[in-house]
Amino acid sequence: SKYLTDGGAIDEDAGSDDETNYNAIAMPGARRGDDGSRKSRVEVLTSQVAFSCTGREWAAVSGEGLHVYSLDDDMVFDPIFLTESVTPAGIQAKLSLGDFGTALRMAVHLNEFGLILEVIEQTN
Repeated sequence: SKYLTDGGAIDEDAGSDDETNYNAIAMPGARRGDDGSRKSRVEVLTSQVAFSCTGREWAAVSGEGLHVYSLDDDMVFDPIFLTESVTPAGIQAKLSLGDFGTALRMAVHLNEFGLILEVIEQTN
């Protein structure tokens, strides 16, 4: 073999500081070594992607659920009891009916400071 001499095996990377040689031929007839690591990309099928108007947040809907990402560390998104009816228009409807508790809970779930302030001001 071209890697064997009278003195033993030839190390191709003899001058390197890295002592691990994952591609060393360890078995006769083997063309490449196997370090055991595998590279695979995780694939997630998304059905919809939406970006915020500022471009700092985006969300993706997939079979795994709703994924919300942000460039800001202080963004808090709590999707508990968040349904399609929890909207600013829905909050206004609850306020007009005098259901202030539900309107406040809905505003807190949306985490919109302006809506929370408006609900609190209208309870007086």
